Amino acid sequence: MNLIEPIVYLIDGDILDSVTVEMTHEDPAQWAVRKRGMCMDINGMWSLESLPSGRDEAWLELHRFDNHLTATRVYDRKGC
Repeated sequence: MNLIEPIVYLIDGDILDSVTVEMTHEDPAQWAVRKRGMCMDINGMWSLESLPSGRDEAWLELHRFDNHLTATRVYDRKGC
């Protein structure tokens, strides 16, 4: 049996004010921590998430995680 990995986890908040960890790319997997148009970087700092055309490699390296567990740990460590 093949298991399917979810692509969005609600990790904090409620439907109106949620923090999610979302798969943004599948191969290789990239995950983002998102809240109200903001995106958390690997240091736990929030910044405005630009349109895909405005994201260069440096931005992606700073704002994407290799897996959902790492993304969740950074949020848990830094929080809101």
